[in-house]
Amino acid sequence: MRLLDQVWPDADVDSDADSDAPVDADVGTAAPQRHINPNLAHTHRFDENPPLVLVNFWFFLFFYYGVYNVIALWLITRLFRMYSLNWWPSNWTGKAASFVCWSASMAAGTVIHLFIPEIEGFTLTWVLLTFLMLALPLLSAFLVIRGESRNVYRHSLTITQQTFLASSIGPRIPASYFRFLWFCVVLVIMWGTTVAGGFYAWKFMSKLPRTGVEAFFYVYTWVGAVYALDFICETIVEEKIRSYPLCSVFRLYFYLLYFIFYRNLFARLRNVEQFALIQIASSIWVCIFYPLRMTKTTHNFLVRWFGVTRSFEDYQKMVGQLFYTRTVAENVTMVGFLCWMNVLHFGFNAPVYPYFQFEGYAGDPYTYRLTMICSVGIWVTELASAYVTRWIFKRHFRHSITREAVHDIQCYPETVLTLILVAVHVMQGMLLALFQLNFEH
Repeated sequence: MRLLDQVWPDADVDSDADSDAPVDADVGTAAPQRHINPNLAHTHRFDENPPLVLVNFWFFLFFYYGVYNVIALWLITRLFRMYSLNWWPSNWTGKAASFVCWSASMAAGTVIHLFIPEIEGFTLTWVLLTFLMLALPLLSAFLVIRGESRNVYRHSLTITQQTFLASSIGPRIPASYFRFLWFCVVLVIMWGTTVAGGFYAWKFMSKLPRTGVEAFFYVYTWVGAVYALDFICETIVEEKIRSYPLCSVFRLYFYLLYFIFYRNLFARLRNVEQFALIQIASSIWVCIFYPLRMTKTTHNFLVRWFGVTRSFEDYQKMVGQLFYTRTVAENVTMVGFLCWMNVLHFGFNAPVYPYFQFEGYAGDPYTYRLTMICSVGIWVTELASAYVTRWIFKRHFRHSITREAVHDIQCYPETVLTLILVAVHVMQGMLLALFQLNFEH
């Protein structure tokens, strides 16, 4: 079943007609060939009216958006499980609690469609709604802990102590409660970054085409933001929560966020030189930065000036894990990008993803062939640079990235499913951000 319920007729329009003239809104069946509408020749927004298609809202809500929220709830449940905490009350089951949260998001989406249709066409609306839905498990967990008085404790007192000291000794907050609060902070940062990413994607696409300088600025400002938030979350998880598996999950999440935006930029590069400019910078960064970071000199510098307390052996292991996670995110997002670019370019639901149509407007400089060839070329160079970096690690530092990764999987097998859910959720979020939302009423 397709998302498309009604399609605007593909009629040729007189090129001399006024660009503000209304488009015939009679609904018909899509013609076999799609012609460029001259009224859209000077469009600056990729989703500017009149829409090429109208989407069946209920199919979008319960299938497309509903599945997105199911994965999000499954992911947050896995994160709580890795933290060794159930977020639902003891007299509930996890499936029942998740269904209630999912149903609440579906009900809220229905209210938006029926009573606030002005905001239903913004993808950011649905990302924010998911954010609010995911706040429910946090609120539930907080209430469960408070209700069970797990946020306070009092040392056992002797009869004498109870007589003379009970009134002067108040409840104390256990360290586990503080860890839980830090865990909630990390989750809020994580989902908040998803919302920010959706806004950033919408902002970038608000005026196309972009120049090479603008595209470069788009990528590396987002890189800076993602790295900063990743550093904050990793510091909290390592210093406050002290969970190695959770640290690996959050690290992959932020790497995926960076790379998924980087991949979709490929669809808006107009020549080989732009692809080469971006990829050369990335390859140099990988082959030089990571080996330099693993040296004893860098470790001593960080210990002296930044207060790093890790031993050199643990520090090398951390750098190797960072590189391995980066490589996983690199390959997962490239496979995802190549798959959905082809499916959304040639598939039945192509009209609701104009970002991947290329040459959809008169004078459009983007081509499918250029994007496909250069993307595969970039992937090859990434694989080569990753191989070179691994070889340097193994040859000069006697450190095997693969062996460490296998060891981690054997020690923490529960993280595998969580990492898969993280990858699926992030890529679903990007596809939602690129969806052209024009619903029938």
